[in-house]
Amino acid sequence: MDENGDVLGLSIGAELAAGFSASLSFSDFGFDNAARNDFTHTGLALNYNTGALSTHFNYGVANPEVGPDVDSWGLAVNYDLGGGAVVMAGYGSDMDGTTVGDQDQWSIGLGMSF
Repeated sequence: MDENGDVLGLSIGAELAAGFSASLSFSDFGFDNAARNDFTHTGLALNYNTGALSTHFNYGVANPEVGPDVDSWGLAVNYDLGGGAVVMAGYGSDMDGTTVGDQDQWSIGLGMSF
């Protein structure tokens, strides 16, 4: 089934001193299909890099026209081992205000580039 709609978004980001950066975004989603729920999304991202270590934190909240808000956040940590290998670990959480919709996600892996 084809889904058509419009998205209007705005974001701003800044590189800060000592390896910090941040960004803020806002998006408004509108769907042509009346069965789809229009919503807005606001997000915040914070990053820190120093040497081989990088950390990334993000938070977002989706506000649907109908139903509960969904808050999500995530944390990722990467460590560059050198030679194209990077150890990556992450955690994410989605919360919609009900015990049915709450989710936790974990990840760990090794990224390699040649």
